[in-house]
Amino acid sequence: MTASFASAPAEPRRPGAAVPAIVAGIVGIASFLVLILAGLTFFALAIAFPIAVPLAISYHVPVSAHDAALAQQFAGAAWAFIGLAVAFFAASIGVLVLTIRAISPEPRD
Repeated sequence: MTASFASAPAEPRRPGAAVPAIVAGIVGIASFLVLILAGLTFFALAIAFPIAVPLAISYHVPVSAHDAALAQQFAGAAWAFIGLAVAFFAASIGVLVLTIRAISPEPRD
């Protein structure tokens, strides 16, 4: 009695079939990185505005009244920056999932 572990012969690939997957991968990774960078930027702004004036004063950096008022105004909107950061992080995860789905080989039945 013999058992054969040989699998079915692989289907021949079409020439150039990898090009769309490579393009989708490059575009997807670039989009993911840009969205992560935007999310980190908005997160940093949410942190920076509330501490900008006290930090500048502690290091004896001259701050004009206009700059202090502007920083205080943006510090009140820190929740908006956090919301934008979360939205960009969620979008980056979505792009990553769609990129993986686009470049993965299709399941065979």
